[in-house]
Amino acid sequence: MDKLLRIVTIGVLAVLIIAIIFYIKSSKILDNNIDMGGEISLSGHATCVADSSQGTCLLGLKDKDGRYFELRDTDPALKNISYLPTEKVINIKGILISGGTTSQSVGVVSVSNVEIE
Repeated sequence: MDKLLRIVTIGVLAVLIIAIIFYIKSSKILDNNIDMGGEISLSGHATCVADSSQGTCLLGLKDKDGRYFELRDTDPALKNISYLPTEKVINIKGILISGGTTSQSVGVVSVSNVEIE
């Protein structure tokens, strides 16, 4: 009976820990009170956001807190994000349009303005 109680306790704790991890992961964007569809300003370096399901690299930004955001152009004809340098700090403004589509990113930003420092 004592052994069964330990096994059940460990199982319950494991499920609780997993639930907490999923909750924290899903609320990463909310850490800065950023609403889906809300305007966002980010500063960091252009980088690859790995999409392991496709084996590809998506254009993204790694901010000062180490979070990754996928970047989308508001108008592909404008090419706001086509030639972002990786060695310089970039400042981006845009709209947070969705949560991340990869396990690495916390959100997708539709970029309306880019400034390179």
